Parts: sequence; structure tokens; C-alpha cells
Amino acid sequence: MFCNNCGSQMVDGKPFCPGCGQKLQRESAFCTNCGGELEASDVFCGHCGVKVDRDSEVKSSLVLVEGDSAKDIKSFYMGKFPVTQREWTAIMGNNPSIILGPDLPVNYISWYDAVDYCNKRSAAEGLEACYSVSGREVTCHWDASGYCLPTILQWEYAARGGKNYEKYRFSGSDVLDEVAWYNGNSGETLHPVGGKKPNILGIYDMTGNVCEWCWDIRSGDGELRHYKGGSFIQIAEIRAICSVNSRFGGNWLGLRVIRLCQ
Repeated sequence: MFCNNCGSQMVDGKPFCPGCGQKLQRESAFCTNCGGELEASDVFCGHCGVKVDRDSEVKSSLVLVEGDSAKDIKSFYMGKFPVTQREWTAIMGNNPSIILGPDLPVNYISWYDAVDYCNKRSAAEGLEACYSVSGREVTCHWDASGYCLPTILQWEYAARGGKNYEKYRFSGSDVLDEVAWYNGNSGETLHPVGGKKPNILGIYDMTGNVCEWCWDIRSGDGELRHYKGGSFIQIAEIRAICSVNSRFGGNWLGLRVIRLCQ
């Protein structure tokens, strides 16, 4: 378990964080049948006796994006928010971010870091890893049950509202201030996820706060990987596609995960 404030690992039995001194605040989980609070070790709900469905519990942080056969897009789940520093630290045991805060998007991560996070989060939740990694060679198994990075097509499809297509410049609005932290309103820093209006699917921060790594390689150069979305220091419309060296990380660059429907 990690501190919700600074990300330091907690010491068993100690009520205060050894890193910042903040009192431990346990994140609660609740039964999907009766709403009763669950302990981390519960297999059955102590209130109604129903078996705990951890997968449904996890998917409450994801949004179902229904596919479209005409566009050759299969249904998938996408994170409501960019991966936060709290989520990253819980899985990876470290926080590479330059701008710090547990509810801020994790930042300063490379594409390879993002792939590693996806595999480790999949393992932590008992899911099949999507990626096989050999040095700098990465293969994605699209039929696996675990987490992966979206393709550009998947990212843009979700940003526009999926089947509920919205013809906006930005995800959820034509008015950037409504949906994004960018260089005109951010104060040159990151902000906690979910602080702006979501798009029609209930997905937040897709065109602001941090840019997000995607799976795709830029044609002709395997070292360059694409990313989508705007950040706190720049403006980017939904259709904008940028790329950077896959080993590079910046304070404006993070990730959002997806899971394909099985």
C-alpha cells in the first residue's frame, strides 16, 4: 500500500506515512450487489454474502466504448482518466513524475515505461499480458485480456464519442476551456484529473492536461511512436497526431489505458 499524498510505501501497522507524515487514508471498495464496504481480502461480501467481483470493481474506472464494424473498430474499455501518479506508484513502486501530486497524471514516462506499466497492471489484476518484450522489440497480442495502449484510431474514436459521434474540435466541446487544461488556463502546471467537463462517453482530459502515448509507430522510423491529445503547455485538436522518440519522456507526456472486450 502507498501513501495517497506523496506515494511513499506505507509500513504495515503504522498509521502515518514515513515519507510525509500524513495519516493513512484507505481507499474503500464497495460491493457491486449491495453497496457494502469491502476489505481488500474479502472473497465474499460481509454484508450480503455475494462473491466479490473484482473485475467489475476495476471496470468501474473504465468506460465501455462500443465498436463500429463499418470502421473496423471492436468494442473496448478505456480509462476515464489518464493514469494518475497514485495508480502508477501502486503498480510500479516509483514515481517518475517531475510535477508531483497523487491525483495528477503521471508524467515524464517513455513509451517503454508505459508498456511496462500495462503488463505489470495486467499481472496485478490476474489478466493476460498484452505485450511481449525482447529488448526494444515489442509485440502486442490484441486478443489478450490485459491492459494496453490505444491505437491512434481507437483513441480518436473514443475522443469523438464513439458511436455517439460528436463533431467537435476538442473532445467534448468546441470550447477548449470547458474540457482541457492547456497553455491558456493551466498556469503552466498539471491539474488533478477529471477537473474539466467529460465528453459524451464520460471520458475526461482527452485534449488537455497531458498528452497520451499510443501504440502506433511513425511510418519509416521504429524509434518514433505517436501520441495524441493536448497538454498543459500546448493546444491540440482531436485530429492532431504527434510523435517522439519512444525512449523519451517529458513532463507533458503520460498515458491512458484500454482493455479489449473479450
